[in-house]
Amino acid sequence: MTETMKPTPATHALAEPKTPGRAAKRRIVTRGASIGALLLVGALGGGAVVAMTRPCVETAPLAPVAITSLAFSDGPVTIRGRVVEIFGHDAIVTDGTGRTMVDLGPRGDQGDLVSVGVEPLFQGRFDHGVLHATFLQTSPGHVIALAPPPPSPGPPEPQGAPGPHRDAPPPPPAGAPDTPPSR
Repeated sequence: MTETMKPTPATHALAEPKTPGRAAKRRIVTRGASIGALLLVGALGGGAVVAMTRPCVETAPLAPVAITSLAFSDGPVTIRGRVVEIFGHDAIVTDGTGRTMVDLGPRGDQGDLVSVGVEPLFQGRFDHGVLHATFLQTSPGHVIALAPPPPSPGPPEPQGAPGPHRDAPPPPPAGAPDTPPSR
């Protein structure tokens, strides 16, 4: 009787140690490269999202413009003038050609940014008669980044506009019973 001995998992593993073949090595390298490419794409995408959500820094022209020309400007502008009045976070600035109000934003409420009589550079956007400053240069090389102004509120909601409880009946007059009369 001739019996053929079938290799069992235990005897087969002892007989020939397996080494990864070319196909197995190729799968490992391909899988590693794929994971690396996915990580790279994720890092680039995350960096792009972070860059888009940062507040943009306006770059204003280096040469200050006359205050009288602010009404014709669109975009960032720079003015240099003497501060003649301060109230709250606003300053009145004059340069010999005119006067304008400069909004210094929330940091202006602290009262330590400018003082009456100084001639700083203000950079920002001129809108509706007010320069909304985003940068302040008090001395050469000393630039203070100011918070951008808050967005202006939208137009007020018109009366009778649709909304919650607009079609509900009016409340009963004072002194009236809370429940309707029974019939």
